[in-house]
Amino acid sequence: MTIPGWNDPNAAIFHAHLDDAADAAQDQLHVRLAAVVDKVKAAPPAGLNARVIADSEKRLQDVLQRLHAHALPTPLAAQIALVLDAYEAQNVDETARQLQTLSTSFVDESRWIVGLRRLLAA
Repeated sequence: MTIPGWNDPNAAIFHAHLDDAADAAQDQLHVRLAAVVDKVKAAPPAGLNARVIADSEKRLQDVLQRLHAHALPTPLAAQIALVLDAYEAQNVDETARQLQTLSTSFVDESRWIVGLRRLLAA
């Protein structure tokens, strides 16, 4: 009599390399997002006061901590990467579109998305 699956390896070991790639992507995203916050803090655009910058930075602390802990869902991390790609390319229209997609696709994350929108819109 054989017991099915008794000697099968755990399925998680076949996906371990995918976790490493996702962790590296979240580390890179953490660095990019922190750089945007630092850039805006260092040279605030006209019309953006220090109180708004401080509030936005405080709102973004949640997502930065989750990125650092590799606890952000992959689809959300991918959408943030698209927003940052458009922002870094200085494409204002594409940044606005990607922010709108981020806002409508991830309603539960709206607290920190508001902070990101404020920083990138200025």
